[in-house]
Amino acid sequence: MLKNKYFCGLTESKYKVTLEVMKMYNGGSINNLSSITLSTFKSCLEQLVLCQINLLAKTGITHCDVHPGNLLINKLGKEKELVYGYLTEPVKIKTKYEFILSDYDKCVDFSPQAIGSFYVSEPDGTTLQFDLTETITDLVESTLYKNICRTCSVLIEKLEPEFKQTVKSAYGKFHGQIDAIINKKEKEYLTTYIYAMNKNSNNKIDQFIQWKKSVIKLNLKYWKLLNKIINS
Repeated sequence: MLKNKYFCGLTESKYKVTLEVMKMYNGGSINNLSSITLSTFKSCLEQLVLCQINLLAKTGITHCDVHPGNLLINKLGKEKELVYGYLTEPVKIKTKYEFILSDYDKCVDFSPQAIGSFYVSEPDGTTLQFDLTETITDLVESTLYKNICRTCSVLIEKLEPEFKQTVKSAYGKFHGQIDAIINKKEKEYLTTYIYAMNKNSNNKIDQFIQWKKSVIKLNLKYWKLLNKIINS
């Protein structure tokens, strides 16, 4: 079934950023910084949220291992345009610093090929069926929304003391108001999609596309609201 559950081991993950690629990110990771300025926080958060939405739109993958050591910085030297072309409306950002998430060995792939069948044949000929309710409850922790929340929390903890408490308080209040609503929507979309994958049908790709569209629309709306709070 979920052959990528905690997904792709070190040797088999084609999405993993290799050491050679990581060397190109000359600023190291956020983990190396004692703190970040408010402007760096805003720029980093915007890039990392958009790149995760963009990645899901393109591949159906979520990162699922967001921590300071996995947030890489690339000092570009001169201003560069970053393009997130798989969003509903492509977004372009001009910046001298590029931020990415590295190390995808714990990512989860929600594509039909990765989700596969919820039935497994044992050597003795018996067939085991996975509990869909448990599967969905487990996968909810790997949704795009959960990854965005983790990204925001990690970056807030790295903020300079002068801004940290103010931003943390504003985000906490906002998160408390909207978290249950977004979580419920993500779970509804995921449940519909997972049950569709469990049926013998010829439209699994269409179901996958529809699920992605719903999730992307939801998280872009969330990001607009969050961005307004961060910049207020």
